[in-house]
Amino acid sequence: EVAWFDAFAMSKADLIAEIDKVTVDANLDVAWVRDPQEPLCSQFDLMNRIFTYMNWARWYTLKARFAAWSGETRTVLDALSRLERIQQFLIGEPNVLNQYAGLGVLGQRLNCIQTAVPIFSDESLAAFQSELQSKPLVFQERTRRLLVIHYNSFEDSTEHMLENQPSDLLGGMQKVSKPIRRLWMKLERRSFLSYMNNAFQVLNDPTMTETQRFERLDGRDAIRRLNREVRMPLCRLEMGQIIFSRLASLVDQERTAVAGLAVERYRRRHGVLPKTLDDLVPEFLDAVPVSCYDGQPLDF
Repeated sequence: EVAWFDAFAMSKADLIAEIDKVTVDANLDVAWVRDPQEPLCSQFDLMNRIFTYMNWARWYTLKARFAAWSGETRTVLDALSRLERIQQFLIGEPNVLNQYAGLGVLGQRLNCIQTAVPIFSDESLAAFQSELQSKPLVFQERTRRLLVIHYNSFEDSTEHMLENQPSDLLGGMQKVSKPIRRLWMKLERRSFLSYMNNAFQVLNDPTMTETQRFERLDGRDAIRRLNREVRMPLCRLEMGQIIFSRLASLVDQERTAVAGLAVERYRRRHGVLPKTLDDLVPEFLDAVPVSCYDGQPLDF
């Protein structure tokens, strides 16, 4: 595997050098003002850009993991900083596709941090734990933000479909097609607004725990329950509910990473692993992290 990785890096050396130049800057838009004939930016459409950033993230994830296995700490730290720039750039864009991609890159970065725990210095372990604890993923706040962005993207795509959907396939129905599409979009908008209203009621209910909010919002059955008064296909909403599962998974992954860093710090200081995560409190953790899925303390 190491030989394969080295051969791949050598075969793509020129392209990787260009990517390294771009990801030094926090504003990755600089990659899209170059010559459009270059391989880094063959097209300017949104999907192409997102897939390009995701491919860069995959490369730095591979680089960090192989460097961790080889004990190259500086290479790991460099790759992690570039992953953070890509992630922050993606989630900074008010577009639902960018948000999903940014969450994916966050998951990759957390995975790399966990992989590199054995080779990190004590200072790096403490720094990464402090970073994750100081800017934690909060299910309620991030879900609220993503719902708003998702609805804005829905409105943009609705208007685009209404104005640009080809009508020549409808033959003699061409004059009727646009009014029919308008009616359909009106029904979809009503369904989406009903869904948003119910979702925000759940998110803003002070009596609910994080796990209860997740259980109320997650899954197709929950979406149909929230929109039982609208009798129409809910494919767009079912795509949107990916938000909840993905977020809950990342919240747990981040809390697991924090606990893992604390466990390694405990092992280095005391020479043995803790018997339970309770042993880490209060020296390395303020409290034992709980799962977003079931509200129970993480297992160890």
